[in-house]
Amino acid sequence: MSISQSQWQEINQPDIGAVSIILADGNQLFTATNQAQVYTSIDQADSWEMLADTMDTQPYVSDLLLIKGDAVFFTQNIGAGPYNYICLSGFAGWGPWQELAHQSSALISMVDNDSLIFTLLNGISISSDRGETWTEIPEPPITGYIRLNLATNDYLYVSHGCQIYRTADLGQTWEDITGILDDEGFASPYSCSAILAMASHEDQLIISMYWGGGVGPLVTTHLPNQIFFIGPDRTMKYIQNIKEYFFVVVIFYLALSITKNGRVIRELLVQVEQTNETLYQTNQVIAEMKKDNYGTSFSHAE
Repeated sequence: MSISQSQWQEINQPDIGAVSIILADGNQLFTATNQAQVYTSIDQADSWEMLADTMDTQPYVSDLLLIKGDAVFFTQNIGAGPYNYICLSGFAGWGPWQELAHQSSALISMVDNDSLIFTLLNGISISSDRGETWTEIPEPPITGYIRLNLATNDYLYVSHGCQIYRTADLGQTWEDITGILDDEGFASPYSCSAILAMASHEDQLIISMYWGGGVGPLVTTHLPNQIFFIGPDRTMKYIQNIKEYFFVVVIFYLALSITKNGRVIRELLVQVEQTNETLYQTNQVIAEMKKDNYGTSFSHAE
């Protein structure tokens, strides 16, 4: 079935259950279905195979799917557990699924960078051994629920509501980078309530904000600076601000130029006056010389 002049077309999906989560890792696709099983495709979804063996899960929901190198993490937050699983890739392929050591709660929030996995376990915890052990790190000065947004090799980003913090040293120090996010947005009765999504792209940090009522701007900033809006009704405002900024700069430059030119003009006038005085004195000397020469010539004639 094609839609809108073949811009969209239906592709195959796993035989059991609808897809709840889909991720791509190079040329390989991974999906978690609403039957709480994980499938993979290496031929652009022409065919699907179950990843490893069947997990001992409830056929109800998939809460987390994370790919990190040669490991796939899966979490189902239902019943009495087990909740958290890992599947490793080896020479013989994927599998089998194994239960993670931590099973007292479901690890429904995970972000990762090249070396670490971050999750929420009585606070923010990190693992460098594929979730076998976890170490707690200091939290930001946030009162309330913390959301893990994004981990890069430089920063961990977390939020509470519309307040965003980041750390470059595993929680030893935290920097509030909220900027104007919780002040600028849509008119009343809307107000900023949550960070919906966050991603890094090249040198930019991109954030989706939710302001209630189904509206919310998309914002971006050049790392590691503060946040500026590019969402609805915000672009023209900042274009106008930029215009005003450049107008002020131009006026300042002109004023500076006028001040500088005025000083130059005054110096030139002083030089002209000095030159005029010099010319006047020169003319006086010439006049005296002419008078002397005229008197000498007159006496010779007598």
